[in-house]
Amino acid sequence: MSEKPDVQELVSKLRQSLENLPILEDNPELFRNDETLIRYLKSRDWDVMAAEKMLRKTVNWRIQYNPQSIQCDYCHNHPGAHTLRQIGFDEANRPVIYASFFPAHPSQRNVTTEVLTHLLYIIENAVRSMAPGVHQWVFVIDCAGCTNVRRQWYGHECQLRLPMQYGAS
Repeated sequence: MSEKPDVQELVSKLRQSLENLPILEDNPELFRNDETLIRYLKSRDWDVMAAEKMLRKTVNWRIQYNPQSIQCDYCHNHPGAHTLRQIGFDEANRPVIYASFFPAHPSQRNVTTEVLTHLLYIIENAVRSMAPGVHQWVFVIDCAGCTNVRRQWYGHECQLRLPMQYGAS
């Protein structure tokens, strides 16, 4: 879309198309507020139908997976094995998440699903730590020791679930 979109009109159309969207028990307004709808519209180049499709998939995924209540069992059983953590906030008050795949000892490297669970745990906690008006985070990833397949998979999962929230990566 080359011309500037009428954001409020698009938000209104998207909101109408989502009237029967399931409500999340833990955060009923999460996918109904303007800022969230705008993020989804931006991530789909202002295409209302594409934003609706993505948002519905995300809500269904959140209902099925329940990421807001994730606990990383691997962390409890192997303290320090993950090298992915929130390390503070940047000058814009965005949470800063740091990940390095190489330092983990080869015998401690865990399977992809455990790493994804930990990633979602960290992101959910970073989102909860955001001050009002902050909607992005900084993600610093040191990819030494990470295979291309895993790196692409992590990126794909984050792009599907978390549109327009990366402040810097």
